[in-house]
Amino acid sequence: MATNKGLTIYGHILSPFSSFVRATAEYCNIEFTYYTVNLARGEHKRDWFLKINPKGQIPAIKDDDHCLAESIEIARYLIKSREVDTPLYPYSDPAKIKEIDGLFEEFKDLEPATMEINMKLWAAPYFFGTPRPSEEKIQTLMDDLYEQYQKLDDHLSKSETKYLTSDETPTLIDFWVFMLIYKLTDNNGLSTVDNHPNLAKWFRSMNEIAILSTLRGQGRRMLRFVNFIFGYVMPVVNCIRCKRRRQG
Repeated sequence: MATNKGLTIYGHILSPFSSFVRATAEYCNIEFTYYTVNLARGEHKRDWFLKINPKGQIPAIKDDDHCLAESIEIARYLIKSREVDTPLYPYSDPAKIKEIDGLFEEFKDLEPATMEINMKLWAAPYFFGTPRPSEEKIQTLMDDLYEQYQKLDDHLSKSETKYLTSDETPTLIDFWVFMLIYKLTDNNGLSTVDNHPNLAKWFRSMNEIAILSTLRGQGRRMLRFVNFIFGYVMPVVNCIRCKRRRQG
């Protein structure tokens, strides 16, 4: 458990929302301590963490004695509280803030679409042994997701900008969308942006941003490890246990 004073970000590399918060802090050169919450051991449900976030969810932050959860609110808070002058979220420009916040609202359905696929096609079968949905249900999930991808693609086509709000620099909405999408594209190809040319071009541009590329690389390595353990090692272990039970 991290107990130092100052800013501590509590998260996990497999959480897109944790990565979003961490990327925001890194991009804005905000000093912080990062604490990886051990979800497998239930650390997010322990008393010390519930004092930080009673919901027992990541990400969360503790800034001296101030605690906050919800990734978008954390990102806004970090920039405002440190008075960071950044186009990522230019709090001194009300018109730009309104535009960015408006896009968070416009694309809010991307979150449940990506998280449902992640849970039902990966996390639940791997970690809890839940059967995968029917092919018909999977198709419905994918249709819902690609509807959100098309909305993003249409927006980029209409705006004719490199990023979601401008040609010059990304903003918080770009970081947030990127984290949600790459967690699927990099996880055994649960989704692809290849059929959405404007979105694919945007995705490549986002991946050129150093901190995003770094966090994506770390996430990929962790996903490969987890998929190896639960996709190959655990089935063998369970098979051996089953044989021993029958023999015993």
